[in-house]
Amino acid sequence: MDNSLDQKLLAFISSQSSSKPLSPSKSNNLPKADIKSLESLCVTSLDTLLNNIGGSTTNNSILPLDSLDAIEVRLRGLYLIYADDPRKSFDILRKHQLYIVKLFNIKQIDYVYQNLNVLLAQINKVFKIEFTSKSTIFTGIEFTDFNNWNDDTSFFNVNRKDITQLIIAFHFLVLQWIAQYVSKNLKSILMQKNQFISLDEFCNIPQMFLNSSNFRKWQLLPSNENIGKYNTNNVKLISGFIKVFQSIKVSSSLSKYVGLTNCLKLKLYELTKDESLLKSIGFSSNLIPFINDANININDFIHKHVPIESEGSNELQTRLLKSPQLVTDSDFLRNLQNDSQLSVDKCQIIISSFNGFKDNLKTLSNQQLSILDLITIYLKDSLDESVVPILSQSFQIYSHFKLMKRMRNISNLLFNLGNKVHNEIYRNLAVDYECAIFGISPNNDNFKQLYNKLTRTQVTGSVLGNVLQCFETYISLTDNKDDPINGTIIQFICKTLSQTSNFASLNNIKNENLKYDIVNDIFQFMEKSNNTAEKTKVCNSIIESTSWCNQLIECKIYYQYYNVNGLEKYLDLEEKSCDNQLVTSGIQFQRLVTFGWNETLLVECLNNLKYGLNYNSSEFDLFELNIIKQVLLYIKYNGMIDELVDIIEISLAKSIKDEQFEKFLKFEYCRALLSQTNNNPTNDVKFSQIFLDLKKRSQNWKSFDDIIQLRKFQLLACHVNNHIIHNKIEAFNNIKTGIQLLYSIVKKLPTNINKTLWQELNWEITRLLFDSYKLAIDLSIDIGISRDIPLFLNEWVKLNNSIDNDVPIVNCINEFEIGRYGLLSNNEFQKYIRIAQGRLDIAFLVRTIFNSDNSLSELSKSVQLLPCIIGDSSTMCSKELLDKLVQLKNEILTEVTNYEKSSSLSLNQQQQLINNLNQVVCLLSSLTLFKGDGLLSEIYYLQDYVRNLPFANERKLMDSSKQDESNNLLPHALDFNQVVEDPSNNTINNSMIDFNVDLQLYLPHNWILVTLDICQNTGDLLISKLTKGSPNPFL
Repeated sequence: MDNSLDQKLLAFISSQSSSKPLSPSKSNNLPKADIKSLESLCVTSLDTLLNNIGGSTTNNSILPLDSLDAIEVRLRGLYLIYADDPRKSFDILRKHQLYIVKLFNIKQIDYVYQNLNVLLAQINKVFKIEFTSKSTIFTGIEFTDFNNWNDDTSFFNVNRKDITQLIIAFHFLVLQWIAQYVSKNLKSILMQKNQFISLDEFCNIPQMFLNSSNFRKWQLLPSNENIGKYNTNNVKLISGFIKVFQSIKVSSSLSKYVGLTNCLKLKLYELTKDESLLKSIGFSSNLIPFINDANININDFIHKHVPIESEGSNELQTRLLKSPQLVTDSDFLRNLQNDSQLSVDKCQIIISSFNGFKDNLKTLSNQQLSILDLITIYLKDSLDESVVPILSQSFQIYSHFKLMKRMRNISNLLFNLGNKVHNEIYRNLAVDYECAIFGISPNNDNFKQLYNKLTRTQVTGSVLGNVLQCFETYISLTDNKDDPINGTIIQFICKTLSQTSNFASLNNIKNENLKYDIVNDIFQFMEKSNNTAEKTKVCNSIIESTSWCNQLIECKIYYQYYNVNGLEKYLDLEEKSCDNQLVTSGIQFQRLVTFGWNETLLVECLNNLKYGLNYNSSEFDLFELNIIKQVLLYIKYNGMIDELVDIIEISLAKSIKDEQFEKFLKFEYCRALLSQTNNNPTNDVKFSQIFLDLKKRSQNWKSFDDIIQLRKFQLLACHVNNHIIHNKIEAFNNIKTGIQLLYSIVKKLPTNINKTLWQELNWEITRLLFDSYKLAIDLSIDIGISRDIPLFLNEWVKLNNSIDNDVPIVNCINEFEIGRYGLLSNNEFQKYIRIAQGRLDIAFLVRTIFNSDNSLSELSKSVQLLPCIIGDSSTMCSKELLDKLVQLKNEILTEVTNYEKSSSLSLNQQQQLINNLNQVVCLLSSLTLFKGDGLLSEIYYLQDYVRNLPFANERKLMDSSKQDESNNLLPHALDFNQVVEDPSNNTINNSMIDFNVDLQLYLPHNWILVTLDICQNTGDLLISKLTKGSPNPFL
């Protein structure tokens, strides 16, 4: 054995553990190279030692103990080395289990116990399973659904099956150790002198095999393919434990160990279905969990497995066994009435005799009823768990003769007993009895009695089936699904189903319309839950567990299942079709939304929808109207406006009596017609007709959400400020506030609201955000502030990428728009339909005049001086050309200097106009004598005015943000006075005059101002010179 390796490992282990935080290290940290070497040596040595244990030695049982200690040191070292590597840690856990198996082979039971405890701690650590102070090898590995493994690509998720098998193997090793250790140390355990197993832990052995224990939960996972093998091992272990408990002969506690043996026999019956195991079992409350696991009807079990009577009652029992007809003998009955020494055993014998002889009786006499009532009163006064079999048989008697008042008394006694001992099984028995009473006499009073017990009981799956049948009967009896009690019982059913996971009990409801209503109500109830894991489990299990005969109802259930919002994962159900084309279209729509875009499926969906609309002769119900609405919103979200108009026109041609839905159709029809690109006169007429029709109706449209309405107000205010009032700063503030409002909805939009509403909100928000980003970028360009453009573009790109698989058409259009803005570099001239035609013609006219003569074209490419130096020779220039140039100059000056007109122009448009003005004035100066000193002064001011606009707009934005400290979400009051402002009050003209006056007044005589500028549109260098009292020349 390599002692040097042991010393290195012990030093390494010591260096990795410290009793105090931040305490000085007692040994130097190993370099990475040394750890790698240590790992290699450790793995090789461990494999060698493990092989030696399994080798053909002369006597494995006398293997040196220092070899076992060496193996454990190497395991401890490797656990530390691989602390951050789950894959290698998993391999070491497997080797550790192999080592424990070899310890069993060499009969080192004490070493097995030590290593099982180490292995328990390491499994919890490696697999991130919560480890509590109560966790021991006797409680097992805490069962988990591994929600903390949220990375689908992690080692844990990829190897779930192997990890589960490793944990199950660990539990079998624990049970095997307990079986071997108990068989050899039973006496010390019973005397409570054993250091490893306490008496309580010993008595808890049957509980380890319950389906609710950690041991069985891991075995019963649906993904386990080896359940048959596990059950075989359980049968062997349980059989061994039965022999251990049967071998105990302690007279003082004999009944307790008999009860524990019966628990194990019931579990053995569950696994083997050997009914002979049940013959000698008498009922006791400890058996109840095992009865439930074995799926035995507890009422029948109690009835058939009566506890053994005491010897004091043998005489009465003997008489009744010999002569069962004594229960009809009046003298015998009179003696029973006069017997003042009633006991539980006597009551049991009498009730058993009546129960056995009841089929020979047509009715019960008053004398017989008197005796039975005396027994009921006695049981009430001595109510405890020992009387449960008597109560059960009493109910059988009363049920046979339909004595409902006495049946109710037994039900109440059982329910009171359940409350007294806090046992849900007895309360469930009482509920089951109430179902039987309601089955005999279905009326409101009996159902309310059942309902009152239901609300105070955690109903088990076996009883739930009877409750659902009663519910079905009650619904048909009342013919009123809106009864308040029905809504409450739906909540109860949902809660019970989520707790019992017995969703197949829904199939007990024969009326499929009622079953559909209940399942749909459960879906709606679960949709409101914030627990997505539970919501997914319940909804998916219902779909997998329920069966349907009516194909149309089954298709509706599939549609409603996909319509549940917020499931972690939806089942990919087999496509169903039915005679109702609208329902088929609805399922296809749900698959599109749930599993992503599919062009073929979309075409089929729309074809089925149109077919259903065209050929459906009956009135549309609310379910069908909801399908039509969702599909319309989906194709609108996808930008398929022509299809939207087509389907709405087909729908409007039908007679729709739902006023709200008709308003929805006409409102979407208006929006679709406005959105169509051709904007032809026919659409204008259609829009006007529909809008007038809508105006005649009451304006009570239900808003999706107040915040979306606020955002729409901001969007409308933005358009008014931008296009009518021409207040671009306020328009920019409007659109930024609108984007913030939409993001506040996106962040807070829950997944536990109605999916139809959620989709409507989500799709509307997405569409509004796309419009908002484009408008925000356009406004940024208009006011000359490019700071926020990259932010808007980035958010636009992120939002567009998020809908790639949902709306590829819109996604493609957005990519084109985003790419176009990227190419424009934020400074290109933007052409809008709203711009007056005259403004668009100015630049075109300037280019036309320049191109009309070669000399003018060359002149525009050369250096120009304004005013130009004119020689003595006459200039050959037609009057018509000069008139056009003068007209152009005047029009440009009007556009630039008139506040009402210039405020509607973007910064790029104003820059373009100034450039055009320079070109026109240079031409005039070159062609004829120029005496435009006033014009030169105007150009001097306008040149800097346009350049200063971005800074002025920035200042306005800052001022508006300082003034608006109230965080008011509504847009500011619109100032329409700006639109009708007095033309004489021209702020630009006034500012231009003031500027030139100030220059003449305050500029020193001996100063010369020279400016250098580069035209953003042409790249030309523009030089100006200003001297007080002289014209301002430009080069």
